[in-house]
Amino acid sequence: MFNIIEQPWLLLGAAIISLIVIYVITIDRKSYWLTIIIFACSSMLYLLLETSLLPFGKTVKIILLWLLPIAILVIVFTIILSIIKPKERWDRLWVVPIVLCMFAFSLDWLVKTDDEKIKTVINNGQSAFENENIEALSEIISDDYQDSYHSSKQELLRHCSSYFNGPVFSSITKTSMQTERTDGQAIVPLVVFITFDNESFVFDNYGINTAKVGVRIRLKKERDNNWKICGTEILEVNNQVSDWKRISYSD
Repeated sequence: MFNIIEQPWLLLGAAIISLIVIYVITIDRKSYWLTIIIFACSSMLYLLLETSLLPFGKTVKIILLWLLPIAILVIVFTIILSIIKPKERWDRLWVVPIVLCMFAFSLDWLVKTDDEKIKTVINNGQSAFENENIEALSEIISDDYQDSYHSSKQELLRHCSSYFNGPVFSSITKTSMQTERTDGQAIVPLVVFITFDNESFVFDNYGINTAKVGVRIRLKKERDNNWKICGTEILEVNNQVSDWKRISYSD
């Protein structure tokens, strides 16, 4: 259930909770009932979230579903220690939240998660289009790329190269990413807001300065554990259903 590598912020949550519990134990030994109440409330809240009885947003629900079990474990562990050795000095316990925080930040800095790698690929793709850099685009495209219009990576790159012969994009802005990842595959739906250069063929031929484009990007995890784009589909343009074929008539 837990993946500390993918969510190092869970350790920060555990550090905060352990800090609170250690404070209760060291300052007032008679406050065990407070930790028991925290334990009971955490358990009840966790069960309510599991059964979808609370109207929390998806993000909040996911955070609590992952954080609360760790909170429960920390609380129970600390209570057990205090019962086993009630007369021991607890000064050294203050190092626990500090170590957890240091470990969380170190883990986040040293280990790049799959979600972070996918986000990097998407950002590099955005940068490649903005700078009309076909070489940079080629680096993030898988060799077995295929979509409903392009049968290969080479076809996609030729298609893009045909547009990269003059100023095209002034800026490209994407919405927040929601990655769906399973078994070395990932799907990233995006809405992209494009501002075309005033000297671009799009502005000259169609008088269009901006466009809202909905896309669905498929990625796969390569043998070297890096993620690359293996398919892209155009879903809509300016809230109208579209696809690769419709936007490629001007080739």
